[in-house]
Amino acid sequence: MAISDELLASALSGNSEKAFKGFFNSYYVKMKYFVNGLCRDETMAEDIVQDIFLDIWIRRDRLHEIHSIDAYLFTCARNAAMKAIRSQLRDALPLQSESPAANTTEDELYYQELKTAIDRSLDSMPPQQRKVFMMSRFEGKTNPEIADELSISKRTVETYISSALATLRKTRLLLLLYIINTY
Repeated sequence: MAISDELLASALSGNSEKAFKGFFNSYYVKMKYFVNGLCRDETMAEDIVQDIFLDIWIRRDRLHEIHSIDAYLFTCARNAAMKAIRSQLRDALPLQSESPAANTTEDELYYQELKTAIDRSLDSMPPQQRKVFMMSRFEGKTNPEIADELSISKRTVETYISSALATLRKTRLLLLLYIINTY
């Protein structure tokens, strides 16, 4: 841990609100910019970064265990952004047997358009990538299980899933733009 990190951890562990305010002011903008670059949603980025700082304040007595606060913050930010993106994508990916909660014509139309767009996206993926993604998201298998079953590395599984999610995010964005312009 660097000297400044040690001093910061010590001040925060001592419940110094002034130290926390300085810490917040030093990192908030950089972290928000970083998270916004990952999730492309400023409101989501603000929420994520604020939650990280809240968690740090709550766990401030454990900061002395962290070797690099800078690395820790940006790792937390990346992980929280990926979790939020995955959650958002899961909400947008209805299960094959699900139908919209509301039975309005507009909801049904939107649901069908989204399902069609997702199916087309899945069909356009390379076969191995599609298979890995389907095993992960629709069969609920873990990355190590998929890697073992397909005799590929866990890192390859992660790469395939990341690429598939990126493709589906683009599809969802294009569909959303289409719907906004259509309605």
